[in-house]
Amino acid sequence: MSILKNLKNFVTGGAAKVDLAYAEEVLRDGESLSVMVTVKPLDQTLIFEKVYLNVKAVERSAHDTTIYAEEKVLAEHVQVSAGEEKTWSMEIKLPESAPATYIGKHSSLHWLAQAGVELPGVNPTSDQRSFIVNKKMIYPATR
Repeated sequence: MSILKNLKNFVTGGAAKVDLAYAEEVLRDGESLSVMVTVKPLDQTLIFEKVYLNVKAVERSAHDTTIYAEEKVLAEHVQVSAGEEKTWSMEIKLPESAPATYIGKHSSLHWLAQAGVELPGVNPTSDQRSFIVNKKMIYPATR
């Protein structure tokens, strides 16, 4: 039965639970995103190649376009025992040119983050969580 359970976890990514939390979900101009990633193996001790965080900005209109994407590695070659839970914290500084979140009639821009761990097979990930970048945008005048 253990072989079937290991095969299921290999295919579905069900070997660990990955959670993502923010200290604040709204960033003001110049603030960093404070992130906490928690990983808990479900059935057995696991060795993760890496624990990572993906941050991206997606413009949604007729189709989605990713205009910013970055992966941050929180830890590498980490062993976590069954029943144990580990948490990593990180401050993410977005570039000064990062656009603000907006929702318009025909388009919108959303900031998203997702944490995950790299294992053989399908990598367990957290749900994608949105956050808001609130800053004054100055656009050039057009004639």
